[in-house]
Amino acid sequence: MHRGSGVLLAGGEYILTAAHLVTDATSTTDVSLSSPYLSGLPDIDAIFIHPDWDSSNYNNDLALLKLSEPITGTTGLEIYRGDEAALLGSEFIRVGFGYGADSNQHIGTNIYDAPGEVLNSRYSRDIPDGSQLLYDYDNGTSQQNMLNYFSGYSSDSTPSSLETIAISGDSGGPALVDGQVAGIASYVVADPSFDSDPDTASTPGETGADTNVSAYQSWIDYITEGNPEYSAPTSSDEVIEAVEEPDYGTVTNHFLLSVSQPVSETVRLWYSTLDGTAVAGEDYQASEGWVELQAGESSAAIAITILGDRTDEGSESFSLQVSDPTGQWLAEGVSLIATHQITDELLLS
Repeated sequence: MHRGSGVLLAGGEYILTAAHLVTDATSTTDVSLSSPYLSGLPDIDAIFIHPDWDSSNYNNDLALLKLSEPITGTTGLEIYRGDEAALLGSEFIRVGFGYGADSNQHIGTNIYDAPGEVLNSRYSRDIPDGSQLLYDYDNGTSQQNMLNYFSGYSSDSTPSSLETIAISGDSGGPALVDGQVAGIASYVVADPSFDSDPDTASTPGETGADTNVSAYQSWIDYITEGNPEYSAPTSSDEVIEAVEEPDYGTVTNHFLLSVSQPVSETVRLWYSTLDGTAVAGEDYQASEGWVELQAGESSAAIAITILGDRTDEGSESFSLQVSDPTGQWLAEGVSLIATHQITDELLLS
């Protein structure tokens, strides 16, 4: 059984927390909510754990709890969407319910000192670049200033205004920068070489690690808002010839078969997708079948599913070919081909 913290996101329908708190939950009833400030909290309708959650390295340590109805008694918070570099050196407010008592709200401050990947070489970790944020628990002495001993990073040993580190019960709780959720408390590194009190958890000389929320904004948006939905076009100027590939899930792209004047009888043609630099089954879902223009119609949309992934691939193309096996509407050997682009500018996970 785990006890931790979380933060209500803007809109009041989702709580952002740490994956390690709910990874053992087999149903929504295994997780309960409590708050010293709100009563009558809704049930949890669904639990979403980041698909790449890695317990061995505490990588991608995020989860979202969807509520059965939005909480309206308080205002949820927006996530930080800026660059990681802007957070390094920034003071944040740590909020959680440490030591397992709702009445003991734990609030303090600290400064993000370094990205999580600096731990990789010393501790044989495999932390992806930009996915975690580290902060020292300083007490004013250089010996306890752990991150100052890592190559390439200079960390001031001066404590922040209300120096703290995540304690038991704070896991999943937010670190706030300018009122936005910049980090989610994940774990603490205790190295005897720096720890002021190796027998006690969360003491000066230890380093806290937060999941960097901005690096996961595309996953958070996918769960909370879904991917964009594109309407079927009815004219050529409505066709989206370059659609952005999602990080997660799928989106629908449409081709349009059109004629200059409405047809007087049903026109039936065969369509099929063709690989370009985009590959069926990896970048889009192969499709083929009959498309019809009914009497009185001048266009028909053909929907193709674009498959999301988190690989930086650049822009890729694929085509749709329309032909006439009957030879009634198009001459033998004649086909219509249109090419669309799948753009990939998604760099965050």
